[in-house]
Amino acid sequence: MRRSDLEIPLDPRVTVPTHAPGFALAVGHGLVPPGERAELVFGAFREGLVTTDDVAAALDRLPRVVGRRILARRALAASQGVHSFLEEAAWGTVLNDAWGRSMLRQHRLAVAGRAFRVDAFHPASRTAIEFDGARWHSGDAREHDIVRDALLATTGVQVLRLRYADVMHRPEWCREVVGMTIAARLRGTLEV
Repeated sequence: MRRSDLEIPLDPRVTVPTHAPGFALAVGHGLVPPGERAELVFGAFREGLVTTDDVAAALDRLPRVVGRRILARRALAASQGVHSFLEEAAWGTVLNDAWGRSMLRQHRLAVAGRAFRVDAFHPASRTAIEFDGARWHSGDAREHDIVRDALLATTGVQVLRLRYADVMHRPEWCREVVGMTIAARLRGTLEV
């Protein structure tokens, strides 16, 4: 706990005075630069540190929260399976059509005794969508992705990878590629 002028619940799980997780997130949201706020929120949810109820309780009790609406929106998105700023952008600009609304977020697939999670999955066409930011998809992570994609292909799952730059600067193109891929797989024919 850095400081607080309010009576804020402390986290009983630790011995050092620390805000309860939802309150820590709400206060911390205003202390980090705007460009780091998305990762702060999505990271806390990915790690299982907070729930939407935790954030809602903090927002109800705190009179001032920097970026209150954005924090509430991101907490809701995180509870619905959004894990990063890139996914948040993609669900808002790329997968915001009929194909996107029929997809499952953070879907788990099992192959050869191994479990994998994909960012988005269209069950009828067996198409998986991955949003690749350089931070999470380089080095060892990239090697893991190549092996995972190969194993998923053995079960008929096509992994479509969309880069950060394309999601952010060419969402229409990404949406078109996703739609064409799903349509071709549903027809069972690929034009070459």
